[in-house]
Amino acid sequence: MKKIILLLALGLFAVSCDVVDEPYLQNEKTIGDFNKKVILLDFTAINCVYCPNANKVSQSLADSYGEKNVILFGAHASTLADPKKPEDVDMRSETSAELFSKFATPTTGLPIGMINQKLRDGVRLMNFGLWDKQIIDESFLEPDLDLNMQLTYNESDSTVSITVNCDYINKGTGDDNLCIYITEDSIVSPQKNNNEVIHDYVHNHVLRASVSGTFGEQLKSGGADAGENITKEYTYKIPEGFRHTNYDL
Repeated sequence: MKKIILLLALGLFAVSCDVVDEPYLQNEKTIGDFNKKVILLDFTAINCVYCPNANKVSQSLADSYGEKNVILFGAHASTLADPKKPEDVDMRSETSAELFSKFATPTTGLPIGMINQKLRDGVRLMNFGLWDKQIIDESFLEPDLDLNMQLTYNESDSTVSITVNCDYINKGTGDDNLCIYITEDSIVSPQKNNNEVIHDYVHNHVLRASVSGTFGEQLKSGGADAGENITKEYTYKIPEGFRHTNYDL
């Protein structure tokens, strides 16, 4: 199933971690070179000792290539994401759990990520040392459609009205699903980092929820034709406790 993802303004088991050394960036592609947007979904966790290394890599890639070109999602999942102490912020979400359940297993080591949720040589989840090359490879591809989104926020009832226009450049497929995810930035919570705990660690791009379902809504049965426009509309009520200024839709 191909997913089109928008970010509004994811017995006894041994769970392991992986580490990759610097340098992280391996290419010289610039912001203006990107043909299409690339989604990096990173499965991460507060008790994963190497996840801060992966966070550095993903943020470095977004900074280098532009956050409008490389869109980040941090999906806190697996047992390593379980809060252990009262000061731990619970950053798990149903969306992250469903994504992890579909694409990973309880023994999948963290950190691990996906680029546009695509299979490459039979592999979808990859170590963060491979993210840069895969982002570059994906960025050279021509997009199949243009997406445009308009948002209207009603402060009186904390609802967001969302209109998404999909203009197909090439013929689509019946597997084209529209996913709209919500992320939160600037969450301060302890994070394990190698042999220490960073108590004031700032978590960004945390996947909090989905507007259109974890795996999205089908755009058109049988696929849209080239040149066809499809419009989808949603209304989403911001849950209580959401810090509106720190959320992206």
